Amino acid sequence: MDFRSKSSLARLLALLCLWILPAAASAQTYTYSIYVDSDARADTGCNEGAVAGAEVRLDVTASGGLTPQVLQVARSRCSSGAFGAAANIGGGYPVGADNGVAGSDVIELADDLSQLASPGSPSLVFSIVATSTSGQDTLLTVDGSPGGAPIALGLP
Repeated sequence: MDFRSKSSLARLLALLCLWILPAAASAQTYTYSIYVDSDARADTGCNEGAVAGAEVRLDVTASGGLTPQVLQVARSRCSSGAFGAAANIGGGYPVGADNGVAGSDVIELADDLSQLASPGSPSLVFSIVATSTSGQDTLLTVDGSPGGAPIALGLP
């Protein structure tokens, strides 16, 4: 192989790497944990990081890349202060690309209310933790401030 062929081959490989590596980097997975406090009491349920009093944790695993997908939705229940084994309750559908506020992406999930609420519970309080290889973000209040109102959903 002469110098010109080696040089052309090297350029081609470099271009391939520039084309493939960003796709591989964006193919990482993301985890979104939605903690549900069904009795609105921080002194009951499970504590994980800044989240206190959750009776249920819903974990969403989503892929990145050009066609992001919700890979799995799982539910774990708190028992004796620790979350138990997760039960798969969904997944295998696309992320709502550009469907959210200001063109943001949307991840939808659902579970039966009877799996989330305690009998007689007046509301559900939610905490959300987003995790990826680059870090973690936690939302405990409606505006993200330390003393803000909780993310609550009143029940009938």
